Amino acid sequence: MIWKLFVLVAGALLSAAEPQTPARAQLFTRVEGGTVRAAIQIQLEGRWHIYHQELGHPKAVGQPTTVTFSGADIEWSKVRFPEPIRLDQSDVAGEGAFILAHERELVLYGPGKPAPGATADGLEVKLKGLVCEDVQGCIPFRQTLKSAGAGEDKLFAA
Repeated sequence: MIWKLFVLVAGALLSAAEPQTPARAQLFTRVEGGTVRAAIQIQLEGRWHIYHQELGHPKAVGQPTTVTFSGADIEWSKVRFPEPIRLDQSDVAGEGAFILAHERELVLYGPGKPAPGATADGLEVKLKGLVCEDVQGCIPFRQTLKSAGAGEDKLFAA
């Protein structure tokens, strides 16, 4: 009986300790015709946004989103981001300042060429960036992903 109580209390403490983030990401992978294709879907809650791979204006204040592949013998090309939006940062960085960002949902694409005999097994993707909202400020976004399977065709359509 005591061990059941311990398990329940430990589970509650672990759940409370997990950081809450307004961004969730999933990795989907496909191996087709000698190419490994990765689609990283990032969903953002409400009015939250995440920054682009480049910030935009020289005075922009933020942190670029980075994607790092590891764990497989695959040579990855540069990750492709969708077209960003421009958010005004005049009040933070001076008149005319803006930053490039994404809202709601974005899908990042990464094509890779596997070495002979290599597979996508064990592939990990590390995401690093900032998620921000005008009233609540910014929080670090760090997530390590493993493939959730092939995913829907629409994720790979672009």
